[in-house]
Amino acid sequence: MALIVVLAAAAAALLAGMIWLWPTLARRGVAPVLARIALLAGLQISVLGLVFVYVNRTYEFYASWSDLFGTNYVPGKIVAVQQNAGGPGPGRMHGASLHGTGLHAGGQHAAGRPGGNGPGAGNPGGSKPGSGRTVLGSRTAPIVTLASAPVVAPGTRRGAGGQLETVQFTGQLSGIRTRGYVYVPAGYARIPHPLPVIVVVSGTAGGAGAAYQASQVAAEAAAQIGARRMAPAIVAVLPAAVAGRADQGCLDVPAGPQVATFFSQDLPAALAHAYRVAAAPSGWAVVGGLGSGYCALQLATAPSGPFAVVAVRPGTYSTPPGPLAASIGPWLRSQDNLLWRLRNWPPPPVRVLFAGPGRALQFRSLARPPMSTATTRLAAGSAPLAPVLDWIGHALAGRA
Repeated sequence: MALIVVLAAAAAALLAGMIWLWPTLARRGVAPVLARIALLAGLQISVLGLVFVYVNRTYEFYASWSDLFGTNYVPGKIVAVQQNAGGPGPGRMHGASLHGTGLHAGGQHAAGRPGGNGPGAGNPGGSKPGSGRTVLGSRTAPIVTLASAPVVAPGTRRGAGGQLETVQFTGQLSGIRTRGYVYVPAGYARIPHPLPVIVVVSGTAGGAGAAYQASQVAAEAAAQIGARRMAPAIVAVLPAAVAGRADQGCLDVPAGPQVATFFSQDLPAALAHAYRVAAAPSGWAVVGGLGSGYCALQLATAPSGPFAVVAVRPGTYSTPPGPLAASIGPWLRSQDNLLWRLRNWPPPPVRVLFAGPGRALQFRSLARPPMSTATTRLAAGSAPLAPVLDWIGHALAGRA
């Protein structure tokens, strides 16, 4: 908002100055001509800048200057996960093996939707699920808490909104290591039952001033929970490009990053390892933030996917984003076309919300039961995701 005010004031000042000085600038000569050109150019730049900033603030095409210039990228790391023959001990992984997992193309489990304590849960860390967030003596713990900060929700005192934890995920199957954020609601320790999970995938997960940025998502979730418009939930916020800028579509690439495996199996297992989370996919939702709609929708509509609810911005979603779309073969390319999936695959039991400007008519026209679709607009003001979280809360409770 400050930049809009500055640009508006600059445009008004330049216009007033140009009107006031125009009789002087109307003289002949090189200097008056250059002065007229400078004033007109400055006025045009300030007005166009004001329009662009206002439109970007409304639709959030770019969350920051670094996002605009492409300098906000922090690559994920792929680490080798080894299975030692010996028993558990320092530096050894136990309970996680890349062999005999039943994986097939797309990073899904051949036996259907994963079970256990959360979708895809295998408790690879070797400790009781929900008992802790760090495995001491193991460098490949599925989730490690790096920092924690109180969440300040509107209308609540400091710390009453829960905690936002900065964590590091290490995929036990995919080998992908990336940093993310987990929101833990207030009173979590006193809640006896498992909580639903909302996974927010966004290119601005760790940025500032964006609707899908971790602290903003946590504050809005705390406000919705505090107002009893949404049941308490665990909210995880991660970037889509967890394995590098090459894959922003959350795909399993042959001989390449296994991002679909990370999101569909490693992430649910890690969250189930550290938190009390819902066991069935009906308690799991995924939200696609800026530039991550394809990722979220692809994960939710994949066979045996771990999510039953998905919210994304309207779009066609016919091809994956990023350079990998041109490098994969035609057979995989057709399967990664989400419209092709709707035409040729049995529809999954998923509830889809398109949130934002647009209507996604083509996707909605192809959806058929048990898949259902809905639309809503992002809210104006400081809580744009309130309608999305409200809808997700009702969908996870079976009321949407």
